[in-house]
Amino acid sequence: MRTRALISCFIYTYFILAFLGCGKNKEVVFTDINATILQVKYACGTGCDATGFIIKTSGMQLYTPIGLPPEFRVNELSVKIQFTRSGKFPISFTAPSYELIRIEGIEK
Repeated sequence: MRTRALISCFIYTYFILAFLGCGKNKEVVFTDINATILQVKYACGTGCDATGFIIKTSGMQLYTPIGLPPEFRVNELSVKIQFTRSGKFPISFTAPSYELIRIEGIEK
């Protein structure tokens, strides 16, 4: 009898947790954020000239942009951006590892 109650409790708890965990995460778009585009050099050796770009917000947060248009790939360029945070970080041994963000809009 006790085993049956424990199994029923386990199944009930499982379905409650499964139901609560099925909600879709809503993405938050950050809008009208003042930021600066910064060019960074990869640590890839003396003969290497690989560079990338990061975004520093006015709140001093650093991000790695996805979809940064070529015309905005300028060191120390002040911009206003709209972006969505991904919660993911690039895996790299040579480049800075800041959270990836998807650029939704950008203007000088």
